[in-house]
Amino acid sequence: MDHLDLDRILEALAGGGETEKNHLAGCERCRAELERWRGRLEALRAADAEEVTPKEEHRLRVLFRQFGPAPQRTPLLARLVRTSAQPTPLAATRGRAAALSEFQAGAYSATVQVLPGKRAGRYEVHGSLLRDGGEAAAGSAALTGERPPYGDRHSLDEFGEFHFSGVPGGTYRVTWAVDGERIEVEELTIGDEGGRPES
Repeated sequence: MDHLDLDRILEALAGGGETEKNHLAGCERCRAELERWRGRLEALRAADAEEVTPKEEHRLRVLFRQFGPAPQRTPLLARLVRTSAQPTPLAATRGRAAALSEFQAGAYSATVQVLPGKRAGRYEVHGSLLRDGGEAAAGSAALTGERPPYGDRHSLDEFGEFHFSGVPGGTYRVTWAVDGERIEVEELTIGDEGGRPES
C-alpha cells in the first residue's frame, strides 16, 4: 500500500480531500503520522503563547549564533593586506598603540589588533569586520586554538567590532560568521613577537 507523503499529511492536517480521508480511514500508519504532526503543531502553538522578555530573547539569539547551524559554504580565507606599526586604535583600545593587521576577504575587510593583557603571558585581541564601503557587518567572531586549547565566540557590536580578553600566547584561527558566509584567518600568532597575525 502506498502511504501519504509529507505534503499530503500536511494537507490532511488542513482538512484534506476525499482521497486523503479515504486513505486515512484504512491506514493505521498514516493516521499515526498525522497524529504526530498534530502533536508537533500543538507544541509549537504552546511555545508561541509563552511570554519571553527582551533580555531572554536577546540571550536566545546569542545562543543560536553560538551553537546554531553553521554555514555549509566553503569559508572565505582572509588575505593579509598590510600590518601597520602605529594604527589608529579601535574604540575599545583608544589611547594604546599596537600593531594592527588588515585583511581582505571578498567584499569584507577585517582588522585584528593584539595587545599585552593585564596578566603576564595573556593578551587582548580586538578587531573589526566591515563590508565594502565601511558598513559594519552583523554576525559573530570566534577565536580558537589547539595549543593551548582555547575557544571563545562573541557577537560583533554595532561597529562590527569584537573583543577577546585574557588570551594565552599561541597560534589561533579567527572565524567570522556573517551574512551566511564564513570568513577565516587561518593563523593568528599571539605571543612575544608582538602578536602579529599571519595569513
